[in-house]
Amino acid sequence: MNFETTSNQYTSRTVPGYLNFLGTATNTTTVTLWSPQSTAAYTPTTRKGEYFRGEVPFNNSTGAVWLKVTNLAVLNNGSNPDIVTNSVGMMLLAKTPEAFTYDADGNLTSDSLWTNLWNGENRRIVIESSTGVSPAAARLKKEWSFLPDGR
Repeated sequence: MNFETTSNQYTSRTVPGYLNFLGTATNTTTVTLWSPQSTAAYTPTTRKGEYFRGEVPFNNSTGAVWLKVTNLAVLNNGSNPDIVTNSVGMMLLAKTPEAFTYDADGNLTSDSLWTNLWNGENRRIVIESSTGVSPAAARLKKEWSFLPDGR
């Protein structure tokens, strides 16, 4: 991370090119992670009892990446058919390096994923996905309003 000492603010950070997945499954289950955007076909997991962990590699050097990840678990069921389950989810991985910008009051105005708008009392009133985040399904916007007494 780069740190600007005069204003005590981070100016950028390196975002690892992988996502770390943790979970639980019966300790005899084989768990594999897969994503069509991954730089590896399938990612095996390591086990410690019922807990599993895996790192799925991605290329996030050209921009933020909207990722679809599948968690596939197979439990050998003896002479019966194996028990197979999967879970599919979406995740957003920031671009590396990620740059941060601030306003004159020291409020974070943007990073590689979000832009923030602050009112005169340093309260965040809008957070919105940066224009570089795609697809549209990954874009969000939240707005807040405050009463004069701060509520």
